[in-house]
Order: sequence, then C-alpha cells, then structure tokens
Amino acid sequence: MKTDLRRRASVPKDFGREVHELDPTQSRDFEQAETDLDLDRQHIRDSVHGSSHQRSMTVVRVVRSIQILIGPVMLGICIVLLQRYNNLRDQCMALNLDNKHICQVEQHAVGALRFCIVPPIIGIISGISGMVATLTPSIPPIVTVVMDNATGGFFMGGGCTLAAMVDDLSCAAYRRGTCQLHYVAVGFFFLGVSLAYSMSVRHWWVQRKKRRQAGPS
Repeated sequence: MKTDLRRRASVPKDFGREVHELDPTQSRDFEQAETDLDLDRQHIRDSVHGSSHQRSMTVVRVVRSIQILIGPVMLGICIVLLQRYNNLRDQCMALNLDNKHICQVEQHAVGALRFCIVPPIIGIISGISGMVATLTPSIPPIVTVVMDNATGGFFMGGGCTLAAMVDDLSCAAYRRGTCQLHYVAVGFFFLGVSLAYSMSVRHWWVQRKKRRQAGPS
C-alpha cells in the first residue's frame, strides 16, 4: 500500500493536464498529415488526368488533320472520275445511238460520282469544326457529334455506292487507270467512314467515363 502511495505521489499533479494538452496537438498534426497526403494524391491524379487529356487531344487533332487533308484529295479524285465517266458515257452514246440503254453503267457512274462530290466537302467542314473544338469551347460538343455522324453517313453512302458499281465495271473495257482510281476512291471513302465514326465513338466514351467518375448523383 505504501509503495502505491509513493508511486502516486511521484507523479506530477499536472501530468494529466499535459497529456490532455499533448493529445489534441498530436491529433491536429495527424489530421494535417492526412490532409497533406490527400492533397498529394489529388495532385497526382490531376497530373495524370491532365497528361491523359493532353494525349487524347493530340490524337483528336491528328485525326482531324487527316480528315481535313484527305477531303481535298477525295474531292479531286471524284472530280477526275466524274470527268472520265462523263467522257465514257458520251462515247458510248455516240456509238450506240439506237441502244442508249447499253450505256446504263456509265450513266449510273456519272450520277453516283455527282453525289460523291458532296461527302468530301462535308468531311472538310467536319474536320475543321472538330479541330476548332479542341482549341476553344465556343463549339458545343453536340455540334461535332452531329457533324461526325452526318459525315460518316455520307461517306458510307458514297463508299457503298461506288463499291456496288465494281461488279458492273469492266476494267478490260475501260482504261485501266480509271478502274484503279475507282478502287482508290472506294478506299478513301471507307477511310473517311472510319475517321468520322471513331470521333463520334470517342465522344460517347468520354461522356461515359465522366459519368462513371462522377458516380451516382
């Protein structure tokens, strides 16, 4: 009993108060450390997100640049093909005055190529608007989505039309260069389809990712 009393007597009276005062300080230090750690983690996440966003924008600008560049090329190819098939149609009709229905292939080719002049023009406009949208928020995302879907639809229509004509074309009857140029045009049209729809799908994916990160409301 005396030993216990001596032990209690040896403890300073303000020991409890000092411990009580020390604990809140340690708690505040711990909370500050946690806050700093959370800030560091947020900074890392922001840095990673910013770097990922920059890479994504770079890819978009590359695709938009390709759209803008191939537009005039496709337009030139379609104009050259239209002129050639116009000449072939005129020659066919001159040789078959009584049986002009023989020249239906050439006639259909001329009509198809007149339509095929439109998609490259729309593709150029879509590429430019998409490029501007990566540089300024003045163009709403819905505008680029509508433009991309419309461009993809026009390119799909032109490409399928030209591809369907391949069975009717006889490369032996026409100049070989014309037939090869026709195949090149088909390839460019389906490249345009891929570029346009890839941008539309990307927008959908980005919006879905944002909703998942935001979580349930």
